[in-house]
Amino acid sequence: MRSRSESTMWYRDWKFWIPVAAALIAVFVCIMLLVGGKAVPARSLVPDSAFAFVTVNLHEKGQGVRPALDSMEAWMLQKEHGRLKRFAIKRAFSSFLPEQIIAVAAPGEDQTKPEILLIVRMGCVIRLAKLFHGQVARVFFSGKDYEEEKIQGDRVTYIETRDGRMGVRAYAIIGNTLIAGSSYTVLEDALTSDSVKSTGETQPPNLIPMLLRSSDRHTLFIFADNRVRNLSRLEVYIEERYAFALFPTMDAVEIIYGQMSLIPGEALGSAAFLCNDVGRLREVYSDVKYIYGVMRRVLRPSNIDMEGEIRILESRVQFDFRVPGYIEAMLNYLEEEGD
Repeated sequence: MRSRSESTMWYRDWKFWIPVAAALIAVFVCIMLLVGGKAVPARSLVPDSAFAFVTVNLHEKGQGVRPALDSMEAWMLQKEHGRLKRFAIKRAFSSFLPEQIIAVAAPGEDQTKPEILLIVRMGCVIRLAKLFHGQVARVFFSGKDYEEEKIQGDRVTYIETRDGRMGVRAYAIIGNTLIAGSSYTVLEDALTSDSVKSTGETQPPNLIPMLLRSSDRHTLFIFADNRVRNLSRLEVYIEERYAFALFPTMDAVEIIYGQMSLIPGEALGSAAFLCNDVGRLREVYSDVKYIYGVMRRVLRPSNIDMEGEIRILESRVQFDFRVPGYIEAMLNYLEEEGD
């Protein structure tokens, strides 16, 4: 029988403190995940100088991307019988997938190669990255030494490199949003941007903040503004770097916008190319037709059959398309790759 002094010393036993420490860590993690950070609208993170963006929405319910994700999850669960791996697959599809991804292009310092910005809105699970900041930085920068700065109270992690290649060189986590850029400068522009301010009398009004508001209605939405020839300079850069003319008539195009929505059984979409010279509509039509042919040839080996129609309407070239049976084609492709 233990003495009274011994029975009151239970709190000094290391076996008591192990579960206590585990419980405290669990509570801390839950607080980090559940306590709301500052909510930042994605459109407020788009630099004022941006000339193009693409949005992908993965948070739709019912119609939209959900059936495709559910089919992918079911296919992966069917292939995997281990309990731990099945649990990881379910958690990945229910909690770890991003809700929205926005890719933005802005002019670079040399006005040829653009700066790229990636805005990824996730659930509260993204805040786990703050708990493992060092590990996340090593993954982003492949083990290179990194530096940190504060921009308007937000921590920005970045590397100094001038190797001329595209890639993530700076990132920050703001609330439930990860924002990563091809340079520290473009990330700084994003965090200090004020998209409601005037862009100046010499610049056309920025349409991107307005269009971002309506992009949530589509699975995929794309917009590119060529009124000050940013797209034309990008096309020239691609042609010089890869000796390949992707869209030779880009100078005749003012604005490109398009969208794609997923409905049960098929994907439906369209793209419009607004022109500044009606005399070159037939040339733009030929370029769009060429790109359509390339897309069909790329998708055909995956058993994805794309059907499209290209028309000239007043001052624009209109491209409408559909992809029937895309889910079945996707799963058949995965089966063939897995064999």
